[in-house]
Amino acid sequence: MSEITIRRVTKDDFHQLPSLMRHCFNMEVNEDYFRWKFLENPSGEFVGFGAFKDNVLVAFNGIFPELYHINGKEQTIFQLGDVMTHASVRRMGMFKKLATACYNHIRENHQLIVIGFGGEISTYGLLKMGWRKVKMFNYYFKHRIHCRWSAILNQPDKNYIVRPAGDLQEVVQLHNRFTYRNESIHQVFSKEYLSWKISNPRRRYHTLVCYHNSNAVGYIIYYLEDDKVFIFDFVVSNQKVSKALLKRTYEFCFENNCSGIISIAAADSMLAERLKKAGFLHNPFSKGPLHVRVPFIVLVDNKEDTHFFKPENWLIEPSGHDSL
Repeated sequence: MSEITIRRVTKDDFHQLPSLMRHCFNMEVNEDYFRWKFLENPSGEFVGFGAFKDNVLVAFNGIFPELYHINGKEQTIFQLGDVMTHASVRRMGMFKKLATACYNHIRENHQLIVIGFGGEISTYGLLKMGWRKVKMFNYYFKHRIHCRWSAILNQPDKNYIVRPAGDLQEVVQLHNRFTYRNESIHQVFSKEYLSWKISNPRRRYHTLVCYHNSNAVGYIIYYLEDDKVFIFDFVVSNQKVSKALLKRTYEFCFENNCSGIISIAAADSMLAERLKKAGFLHNPFSKGPLHVRVPFIVLVDNKEDTHFFKPENWLIEPSGHDSL
């Protein structure tokens, strides 16, 4: 029986990641996707460990850094990225071994703070390793028929003009002006970070800014995936801005013959409030379309530091989600 070796994954191993992704998730991505995700991140170097059998990558755990404001100070934390295990080595403890290797490597240079969005299968194993659920995210959606009626019945004020974003710095300023409430833990939302996120080679992002009297007052970022429009970020100063930006989003939905528009948000967030005011729905039941609730989970060494486990302390948005 071939021996399995666990070691740090480097960029020279990236050519093996697409086939493992295809095997585990039936997802077609190329090497450029992983180079973007793990090498071009402006927040720093990723941490990834893999299990190799006859020099073939059979399991992988990748974690990448992000800059956060924590109680007013900038600090590097990490987000759980891709976790993949080939069927041939499942039930051999690869998940725990690789995760532990990643966490120990982070401890050498940083305080261990790792965040993630749990999947239906992975959450159970992560909770057994000491992770904690902090808050839950709902899917919010609007069917194409509902979108059409909203576009017809809720005409925006003509003094609110929507144009494609010309300068991402303007978007960053709007985000930092209209997004925060009293959260003590939130991401450093910079031009460099946003430029990196929307250069994801898997998608084409559309960024629109709304102006009133030549002043920028809100924006929306969305992309097309399969036959759905996904709202990646949505920040407005008032309902008139929301109507103007969403009308353009509805039009994009019709033009591309999509089935509807989707976003994801914590139930207590400003984004959820904006979406519900605009008529977006969420499925509160345990079955049916988009019924899945996504847990936001946190791992820290000091379990007595309850600051990281209080949901009201965290501002987490769709743009911060690893896979969006």
